[in-house]
Amino acid sequence: MKFWRASNRMTARAWRLAATAFAVFAMVCWVTMASADHHSGDEGLDCESIEADFTGMNVAVFPSGTPCTSPLGLCALNTLTGDLEGVAEVTATAAFDAPGLLFIVSQSLFLLDNGDTLTSDDAVAIALIPGESVANLSITGGTGEWENATGRLAVIGVADLAAGTSSGTLSGEICTPDDDDDDDDDDDDDDDDD
Repeated sequence: MKFWRASNRMTARAWRLAATAFAVFAMVCWVTMASADHHSGDEGLDCESIEADFTGMNVAVFPSGTPCTSPLGLCALNTLTGDLEGVAEVTATAAFDAPGLLFIVSQSLFLLDNGDTLTSDDAVAIALIPGESVANLSITGGTGEWENATGRLAVIGVADLAAGTSSGTLSGEICTPDDDDDDDDDDDDDDDDD
């Protein structure tokens, strides 16, 4: 018995569009949940909310003179303004595609104007038409004010793959070990001696 008539079947194009819409929706949900305030209430962490804008362009050599080492030949230099001032050197490490989508795995090195650094592991999704992008940046460390940093940043923006440019915003939370807890523990030890 035939349950479907030809007029009830979705065309291959309709399936691709539905799959693309679902994938973009899933990526937006994933980025939103992943960058939620996951550190709130964690003892021993000093967390700071971050909001910044960026503009980027593909590069073969970073301003520091370091060449692009991406196995895909895909590196970008993003200029940051806002709570993070400086640049981010982004190196793609892997990529795969689905109908209408491009997924990129990358690593970023943030070189901030005050001399501090941050590092992150990134997961990026780009809807090829109209070029909207979302990303989840998992903070893996840093130097200076950001030594031993953790956290997540969500990126929402646009990417023009043909021109090699991108722009958007990033927001989330970056945490560092709370030095005040160490001082409090030392004070408690001193009280125990009395």
